[in-house]
Formats: sequence, structure tokens, C-alpha cells
Amino acid sequence: LRYLEDQGIKHLKYVVATHPHEDHIGSMDRVLSTFQVDTLIMPKMTADTRTFEAMLTVINEKSIKVTAPAAGAQYKLGDAAITLLGPVREDYEDLNNCSVVLKLEYGKSAFLFTGDAEAEAEADLLASGADVSAQVLKVGHHGSSTSTSDAFLKAVSPSYAVLSVGAGNSYGHPDSKTLQKLKAAGCTVLRTDLEK
Repeated sequence: LRYLEDQGIKHLKYVVATHPHEDHIGSMDRVLSTFQVDTLIMPKMTADTRTFEAMLTVINEKSIKVTAPAAGAQYKLGDAAITLLGPVREDYEDLNNCSVVLKLEYGKSAFLFTGDAEAEAEADLLASGADVSAQVLKVGHHGSSTSTSDAFLKAVSPSYAVLSVGAGNSYGHPDSKTLQKLKAAGCTVLRTDLEK
């Protein structure tokens, strides 16, 4: 909130709640109640948590339009184009695989945001024929061993890999094998726990 307010932002055209895990929707109720939101994109999954319930309360109170992600759906944001690539299916047992996956293209640059999508969802994305190639990859599931399969990393072929990870987290993210894969692929790795 502080960052957005410091930028003078009062209106959000799109908000993406990748999936209902708390570390992906934490404080979403405050974001939705503070800013005017045109479209909230989130999967049709639920969670039995106070965080999820708080978000739903604000959605209902403010009558925010909720859009379920549909693979292939496209959105414009100024000169940028956003394409939703996943989730490809709605019947995943693991909520991580239900993550919204989107590709943002701006000029000649492409960014791939994968939420917590794991190897199963990555394989489905590749099987769907989606163009996942991007110069910048937001590495799936905080760099855990369950994401960034060899085939997926090869298809994306990123120059930069961004890891959203808390310092000293109890999960041990990012996984050392994932970091080795990224290094072997020639990626410049940027981590939120190390970068200032």
C-alpha cells in the first residue's frame, strides 16, 4: 500500500490474485478497499482462511468485478499486452497448480509471471502450445524444487530469473537445485531476499 500510494496511484485497472494461499493474497482486502479496482482476476478456488474471507468481504462490499482466468484471454494495459496462459485446467488437486499464469509483453520485452505453478501445471502449459518464451521469468513457487522443470525452463529461455522469497523463510526457498538450474541456463538471478 505504501509503495502504491507513494507513486500517487489511486486506481488499479487489473488486480491478479494468483491463487488463494495467504502468501499470495495477504493484505488483498486492504488493497481492494483502498484503491478503485476495475477487474480482479482470480481462479475459482477457495480457502478456509481469514485472509481469504476478508478478501471476499471487500469484494462483496465494493461489488468488485471478479473474472476467472481463461487461457488465451487478452488484456491491454497502455502499450503493453497481457495474455493469460493458465491455469490450463481447473481440476488440480494442489492449489499451487491453479495459479494464474500470465505473460506481459511490452515492446520487444516479455515477462512471464507463474504464481506458484508447479511442474504439473508447467507441463500442461507446454502441452497446450502456449508461447511461454520470455526474457524475464518470475520463478514459480518461490524457487522451490516443485517448479521450474527442465522442459519449462528451456521453453521460457529467460535472460533474467526473479525470485520472490522472504529472507530466512522456514521453507528453505529457494531450493539449491533450482538455483543451479537457473545458473546453468545462463540466467541473471534477482532475489527479493537479497536485492535492495
